[in-house]
Amino acid sequence: MKRTVILIGGGTGSGKTTLANELRKSFPNGVCEVVSSDNYYRDFTESPEEHNFDEPDAYDLELLARDVKALQKGKTIQKIEWDFHQRKRKEDAPPFPTSDATRIVVVEGLFTLYVEEIRALADLKIFIDLDPKEGVARRLRRDLEKKERPTESFDKTGRIARDVLPGYEKYVFPTKRFADRVVYNDSRGDFSEIVRFVAEAYR
Repeated sequence: MKRTVILIGGGTGSGKTTLANELRKSFPNGVCEVVSSDNYYRDFTESPEEHNFDEPDAYDLELLARDVKALQKGKTIQKIEWDFHQRKRKEDAPPFPTSDATRIVVVEGLFTLYVEEIRALADLKIFIDLDPKEGVARRLRRDLEKKERPTESFDKTGRIARDVLPGYEKYVFPTKRFADRVVYNDSRGDFSEIVRFVAEAYR
């Protein structure tokens, strides 16, 4: 069974994960599953403050492309899971997806629209447009809350100016042109229109 592949790209803090999860919940349990490209970080040895997470080379995009291709063909993969505290992938990855009912795979992340091989596999490509400064503010709050990383430590080396904003302008924003649908996010974070569209198009 060939699966439907939906890609969600956009800048940091734009709402990619939120939209992906809303799409998953709009279908019966197990029908739609989510792959986060954040789990495809390459291992690194420098400190998190020194490492650049906002460039394509920080990710194993070749492996992501192979996994998306396998999932599209209806195959099962070993789910990649990144451990932010250990700075490496978790061992003994479980199979993915776990349900035979899965017929839609949503892939979300900064560079999902960056690689031509991945774009070619997609039935629908979505780009979430958001003022990068607002996205940065959301990212700081997210890292503080979810990754237990103090905001001061997160940006003590000037990461925002050094990596995040230049990476967005150079690598992420240009991928907007590849999108089939551009979603303009705002302070409400309302994705109801695109969720309805996807639910109706792929029900």
